Amino acid sequence: MIKRIQELKARRGFTIVELVVVIAIIGVLAAILVPMISNTVATARITSANSNATNITKVIDAFMAGNQIAQSSEAVFKITVSGNTWSCTALPELSGGGFSWGSAATYSGTPNSSSGEGMLLAALADDLTGIGDSAIYVVFKDGFARFAAYATGTSALDGELPPINNGQPDFSGGWSNQSPSGRIIGTYPQRS
Repeated sequence: MIKRIQELKARRGFTIVELVVVIAIIGVLAAILVPMISNTVATARITSANSNATNITKVIDAFMAGNQIAQSSEAVFKITVSGNTWSCTALPELSGGGFSWGSAATYSGTPNSSSGEGMLLAALADDLTGIGDSAIYVVFKDGFARFAAYATGTSALDGELPPINNGQPDFSGGWSNQSPSGRIIGTYPQRS
């Protein structure tokens, strides 16, 4: 009997039952952890996009205040970034700062010092160097950026944003930071 116990202790390897139990335990742990990890990744992407939207509003507010830009009504910035080229639609409601406003502009490293949109794009590109291809939507009202949305990819955000009422987003109605097409959209103010 002692000899048999010594033989069992000396034996190396696992039985089939032991391997099946270990594999089952690993499978259960994986089934628990995979959804948690994917939720964490999605939350991190939303947090990053929200941070970019917040930074965009800060740069726009600083640019507008620094150049004493007057604004008579709600202005909407629709900006796309593709490679190193920033593009912005016309903003005819703005005036001041010694710039002309109201024409579409692009910026690829050399600003047009007479175009308000071009100088704004230069300020954004200089301060937000880590932003890759993206679409940006900003509502500027009463001298401040009241709402900003940011998403990766250059396709426009039209139809993917919460409704804008009086310069503020309306997050009621079940709007989330992920659009129906699967894009993560960061907002400022953040969705509560």
